[in-house]
Amino acid sequence: MHILLIFLTFIIGISGEDGDEQYVEAIVINHRLFFKENQTSDPVEIDSLEEKHFFQGMLCLGSDAGGDGYWWSENSNFLAYVSIDMRSAETVSWNIYKDKQPYPDIIQQHYWKTFKDFPPYEISIWNSKSKKVQRVDFEKFKYNNGTSYFVSEGHVIKLENKQKLLLHLTTKYWNERVLISCDFETTECEKLFEYKYEYKRYINRLHKPMQIHQNRLFLLLPLNFEKENNSYNQIASYPVNVTSSEPRFEMKEPYDVLEFEIYDNSTISFFAFSRSPFVNDTLEMEIGSNEKPKCVVCQQLITDEFLQYGNVSLGNGYEGLYKIYFPKNLTHRKVPLFVDVYGGPGSIAVMMSDYDNDERMRDYSTGYNQFVRLHIDGRGIERRGWKYRSAQFGKLGTIDAQDQITVIQYILRKYADILDENRVLVSGWSYGGFMALAMTEQAPKGFFKCAISGAPVTNYMYYYNHYTLTFMGNATINKYLDVTDNLENFRTTRLLLLHGMADDNVHFQNSAILIEKLHKAKIDFDLMVYPNSSHHADSKLKQSTFIRDCLYSYQYPPKI
Repeated sequence: MHILLIFLTFIIGISGEDGDEQYVEAIVINHRLFFKENQTSDPVEIDSLEEKHFFQGMLCLGSDAGGDGYWWSENSNFLAYVSIDMRSAETVSWNIYKDKQPYPDIIQQHYWKTFKDFPPYEISIWNSKSKKVQRVDFEKFKYNNGTSYFVSEGHVIKLENKQKLLLHLTTKYWNERVLISCDFETTECEKLFEYKYEYKRYINRLHKPMQIHQNRLFLLLPLNFEKENNSYNQIASYPVNVTSSEPRFEMKEPYDVLEFEIYDNSTISFFAFSRSPFVNDTLEMEIGSNEKPKCVVCQQLITDEFLQYGNVSLGNGYEGLYKIYFPKNLTHRKVPLFVDVYGGPGSIAVMMSDYDNDERMRDYSTGYNQFVRLHIDGRGIERRGWKYRSAQFGKLGTIDAQDQITVIQYILRKYADILDENRVLVSGWSYGGFMALAMTEQAPKGFFKCAISGAPVTNYMYYYNHYTLTFMGNATINKYLDVTDNLENFRTTRLLLLHGMADDNVHFQNSAILIEKLHKAKIDFDLMVYPNSSHHADSKLKQSTFIRDCLYSYQYPPKI
C-alpha cells in the first residue's frame, strides 16, 4: 500500500540566460519553492526558515489545484508568493487499483469542504540577487470587522518606475473585492479600493481575470437599470496609481458582458447576448469614448423544422428558455423526450452554437431509436442579469429544478402530437447529475420514466467551500437540499447512477451515500462505477445502452 499526496513539480520562472551571473531558475517541488543558479546545479530551497507545513506558491482556493500563488517582478529581481499553513488542512482519499499490484495506492488530496474555514497564510517576497526573503506585513488586510480575506488573484505592474504587486482579495462568500498594492523592494502595501456586492450578488469566477491597462484595472461589476428592473455586469475600471472609492463604468448597456479583452491600446472587445438571449455577439468599443459598443460579429439565429428555440413564462416576471432538436424522417407516431440538463449557477445551455450545424448532432436521434432532445435555461443562468442569477442564490436544486420541470411540461403540451409523455428521460453530469436527481424527486410521481445521474453532488456540504458559499451564502445546513433524503419517486423512475471512483472534484462519497440509502430503501437501480477514473469518466457505452432500454423497452422499468 502506498499513500500519495497530490504534488507538482514545475518551473515557474527564469531570470537571465544560462551562464549569466543573473541566471536564476525558480521551481516548485512538492509545494515548496526552490531556485537553481544554472540548469545543472542542484535546487536550493528559497525559504528554508519557513516551517515545512507551509505550502508555497498556491492560492487559498480550497484544493491543491487552487491556482498559482507566485508572481515575478518584470525584471525578475523579485519573486512574491503565498504560503499556506496546512496544519489545519484535512484530506480526502481514494484508491488507485493497478493490475498485478496486491495493494492499492491511496491518493490523498487537501480539500476545504463547505463548512471548513480558510487556512492561515502569509505573503513573502524573495530577492533573487541577495537570495533573502522578507515577510509582507499583511495582517491588517487579512481581517476587517470580523471578516477574513484571502488572495484570489495577483498582477505585476510598473508605476512611477517602481515594480508593484497588485493583489486581489475577497471573502469566502466571494462578495467583496479589495485591491492591495505592494512594493517589491520595501514590501509595504496599501489598499487601493474596496467594493462590496449587494446581497445575493457575487464575483463570477467563470469570467476571465481582471486586466490592467494604462494604470487602470478593468473588471466586471453590476450596474442597475431601473427601466429593465434588472442589473447587468458591465465593464468598469479603477485607477491603480491612486486610491479610489468609486468605479468608472466604461459602458451602460442593458445586457451582461460575459468576457472582455483589451487590445490595440484602446479597444475593448467583449462577448454579450446584446440582441437576443439565444445569440452571443462579439462587440467592440473604445476606452473612455462614451460611445455605444459596435457589434463586429453578429450572427443571425438559425431555426428550421429540426431545431427550434423558444421561451416559457415561469411566473413572477421570469421566463425559461429552451432549445429543442427534432429527429429527421420521423418513423414513429410519437417519440420519447430526452432532457439534457445542467442548470448550474452561471451556466448557459440554450444558445446558438457550432454544434447546431454539425450533422452528427442533428442526426443523433435518427434511425429506429428516435427521440427529441431538449435543453433548458431557467433561473440562475448567465447572461440574463442579476434578476435571474440572484433568484437561485441560497436555493440550489430547488427553484432551478422546478423551472426545468415547468418548461418540460410546456413542451409536452406544445408538441403533444409528436412527444410521448410516458417516455421522458432526464440526464445530467456533475451539477446536472444533482439536478437530474432533484428534478425526479420534485416532479409528479412517474413523470420521468428514467433518470441518468453522472458524478452528482448529493449535498453541497460535501463540495468546495468557495463554490458552495458563493451561491449559498451563510445559509445553515438545514437549508441545503440533500437529494438522498427523499427517494420515493425512484420506485417508479428508473435510475442510472454513474461515478468515477477517483473523482477529485465531486468525490465518490456523494454517490456512496446515495447508494447506501437506495439500498436501505429497497429501491432497485442501475449503477456503473469507474475505478481509477476522475470526474469525467467515459460513460458513453453504458448510457447509450440504458437510454435504448429505457425509451424503447416498454417493460422497463419492471413493474413493482
